[in-house]
Amino acid sequence: MQTLLSIFGALVVCVFSVSAWAGETDESSTASYPTISGGIEAGASYELSAASNVENADSAEAGETDEPSRASAVEDADSPETGKADKLSAASNVEITGSIETGVRIVDDSGDEAKFEEYRDMGSGLYGSGDIRINKDNKYLETEADNIGRDDQRYKLDGGKYNNFKFSVFFDEIPHNYTDDAKSYLNGAGSDRLVDSGNQANPSLWRSYDYYKDRKNMGIKGEFSFESPWVFEIGASRRDSDGIYPFAGTGGVELPAPVDWEETNMFAGAGFQGKSIVAFIRADVSEFDNKNNAMTWGTNTSSLQPDSDFYKISGKFIYRNPFMDSTLALKAGYSKKDNDTNLAVVDPTTFGKYHAEVETTRLNASYDFRPAAAFDIKVFAKYYDTQDDSDNLTINNVTTEPYDHEKWSVGLDGTWRLPKKNFLDAGYQHTDAQRDSRSDNDENQDHLLFVQYRNRFFNRAIFRVKYEYLDRDGDYITGITLDNGNRRYDVADQTRHKIELGTEIFIADNLGGGIDYAWWDRDYDDTVYGMTGMEHHEIYVSANHGDPAKLMTTVYLGYEYDESDLETNRNWSQTEEFDTFSYGIAMEFPVIADKLKFDISWDHSIVDGSADFSPSAANYLDLKDVDDCTIQTFEAKGTWRFTPSWSLNLGYIYEDFDLDDGQYDGYSYLPPGATLTGAYRDQNYDAHIAYLGMVFQF
Repeated sequence: MQTLLSIFGALVVCVFSVSAWAGETDESSTASYPTISGGIEAGASYELSAASNVENADSAEAGETDEPSRASAVEDADSPETGKADKLSAASNVEITGSIETGVRIVDDSGDEAKFEEYRDMGSGLYGSGDIRINKDNKYLETEADNIGRDDQRYKLDGGKYNNFKFSVFFDEIPHNYTDDAKSYLNGAGSDRLVDSGNQANPSLWRSYDYYKDRKNMGIKGEFSFESPWVFEIGASRRDSDGIYPFAGTGGVELPAPVDWEETNMFAGAGFQGKSIVAFIRADVSEFDNKNNAMTWGTNTSSLQPDSDFYKISGKFIYRNPFMDSTLALKAGYSKKDNDTNLAVVDPTTFGKYHAEVETTRLNASYDFRPAAAFDIKVFAKYYDTQDDSDNLTINNVTTEPYDHEKWSVGLDGTWRLPKKNFLDAGYQHTDAQRDSRSDNDENQDHLLFVQYRNRFFNRAIFRVKYEYLDRDGDYITGITLDNGNRRYDVADQTRHKIELGTEIFIADNLGGGIDYAWWDRDYDDTVYGMTGMEHHEIYVSANHGDPAKLMTTVYLGYEYDESDLETNRNWSQTEEFDTFSYGIAMEFPVIADKLKFDISWDHSIVDGSADFSPSAANYLDLKDVDDCTIQTFEAKGTWRFTPSWSLNLGYIYEDFDLDDGQYDGYSYLPPGATLTGAYRDQNYDAHIAYLGMVFQF
């Protein structure tokens, strides 16, 4: 960890040293080379989390850039006499734009405040945000600040010289509020040592606390091309998390587990991008440090997330050839995750460490070409392999076995451009997946076929229809209990049909709309016990009408239906159904052109779920409230621009959230066989929000 932090500090100095450009003029010609960017995007996109075992995406696709190419606007000085004029010219080339907003917000909320502010800080008080953009010749500097001083604040500074280098420094916070006023008979919530108060049977004497997690993330990154096709990138970030989260202990006891995590991430890459060849390689390293690898509660001990490391190397190669306008793309990646757990912490009678290690290899290849003017064809192959080299562990006379997974996919896609702007797409993909050490299934073979028709003949209408078919065959392991008709649906034999319809219609310049419909049906053919079928329908309709100078109106309406059927070997079956409705309207109407306007929007979503059991009996009561939920948001906002630079915003927001789930009815901290803390119960809330803000634009 110390080494990573030292490198991080050196990187900060390096990037700022290279990016010191204030007051300089560009006296060299600027060659226009494309840059490889996106592989160092800020935030969650390219951060690695060994704790959650999430791998980063590969570097950005070829040709993507974060800013447009811009040639130098400064000419060389011919003589000392022209120096003064050049300086004045350079000063006139500086362009500064941006906006600053500050205001006050008043909030009146009731119900579950944690749900209301689940991933945000919406408390009453001052708020502010702003952005400033400075452009000088072929250099730029941009800064952004959102929710200044609040628990969800975000800051970012970008700068650089076009086609030469760029850098970014960022800091952000994201709260995650689970539940307020939870309580436990164990004292010491937030630490790794929970002490039994002796009041387990009397919840009225338990101590209260909040379930939450606060995350702070900071980092820096840089990309350098030095006006050449060669590109180098480097970056590092640090994420700190603290809080308390609900954890399932043994014996049905819900525990307040501590969050005190540190994640350090670094990457470096280099590549070349020419007109016909793109090549790039990148290395990522991530280190996760949990300050509490175990938690004691009473006379028990529970193991928490162990410290872990993650390594990855990835690369890509793209070759474009004028012959049949073809493109060859190759991508490869290798990653390794490992951690160690002290077994004595969990079981004092056990000695040594449990070592977990997983290696993953990915290979992708594709070839696109145009054999004729009306045809585009793509052939591709994908390979994925996971090798689990973890130790075998025996618990209660059951020994774990490493899980290995290998998957191959090959396919062909094509497009036929027909006359009158008609298009016909079709494709086929075959996938073979093999698994070791899974007790019920060791292989699957998928056959996926699709065909799609698109029509763009009419200038005011677009239409498409798509059909997709999947056939999955599973290779079941015989001679075990699970094979007696009981199938886990993730690997079970299935047949799936899917249909998509979509259209956009523009009746007039000020009137348009669209309709989208989708249906799929999964039939688990050979499953006797387990998931036997799923079905889904969805339809969305939208329309917009108006004149931006007078009134603009947009409306939408959506409906989704989901059904799943489950058969068991215990003389009962279950059917789950979910109906989801969503609709809303948004209106924008100026009262005085470029001076005064109003915006109004309303959104409403309803989810109605149920679970029916058959045969009906006293022990199998139907559940009429399964994840029933209603979400409603209304906002009215007025904007008065009283000068070209100054404007005033006055607004009101209403939010309402209602969750009705049968599992929370009659909530008890001491249900049979368990001890709970109140996590996620009573999540309903409604809130009234008024705000007044001043905006300055320049």
